[in-house]
Amino acid sequence: MIQNPLSQTAPPDADAADTTGVAAPADPALAGGTGPAAPPGGGDGAHADTAQSGPAAPAPAATPTPAPAPPAAPAAPVTPQPEPPPKPALTVVQVAQRAKQQLSQITGLEAATVSAVEAHEDGWKAYVNLVELRRVPSTSDVLATYEAITDAAGELVNYRRIRRFLRGQVNDG
Repeated sequence: MIQNPLSQTAPPDADAADTTGVAAPADPALAGGTGPAAPPGGGDGAHADTAQSGPAAPAPAATPTPAPAPPAAPAAPVTPQPEPPPKPALTVVQVAQRAKQQLSQITGLEAATVSAVEAHEDGWKAYVNLVELRRVPSTSDVLATYEAITDAAGELVNYRRIRRFLRGQVNDG
């Protein structure tokens, strides 16, 4: 685990240890005035280039270096995917009309209404109500809801009857 040097707590004797995470220079005169002051006139003259003329500048603050990032996993080769053929632009109205027409043709029943149309995988799904049995009065006609699955061009792929009901029957669900 890598520890942030700035998150360490200072020891009880703050003068005894450096808590910035930066090593102090060996020469106290270069440590920003934390050691004994240099004698006036540049010290003993042996090291004239280290003499300070005036108050010492504070040592620059250390910037913590972020931990190195883990090596990135090699990128998977990109395989181009073939584009699907474009969908013919059918409107919901066109899909509903085609579903009614095709179901009536296949079943021989009269299409009453289309109760729903929705996009489905690569085509459409329509719910068509067909009149299965005419009665007098017409509110007692027997209707059935058929689910019709079409392809993108609106051609019927499969269908099935999902429920039967009386025309006058109210369905709350």
